[in-house]
Amino acid sequence: MYDIDPSAGGLEEDFEPGDSGAREGRNSWPPGDKLGWRGPAPPLGSGDHRYIFTLYALGKTTDLAPGAGRGPLKDASHTLGSGTLTGLYSR
Repeated sequence: MYDIDPSAGGLEEDFEPGDSGAREGRNSWPPGDKLGWRGPAPPLGSGDHRYIFTLYALGKTTDLAPGAGRGPLKDASHTLGSGTLTGLYSR
């Protein structure tokens, strides 16, 4: 998600991007061209799978349409900082 209003202070559980001008980017969930959150879904019995979430603090909003990927987002805005969270999940 990008172009989130910096004065928002957080996102509600049922937040809809269009309500505030925020846009959803493309995710890497196969086949990698979907918008929006899709939770972890490793194959049953396949062991731990890694899920990596990276947050980038961008210095300005973009002119990108919904569906932009990481590369175009980083090219279109100045990155102020980033953080990564890696989670393990199995079922």
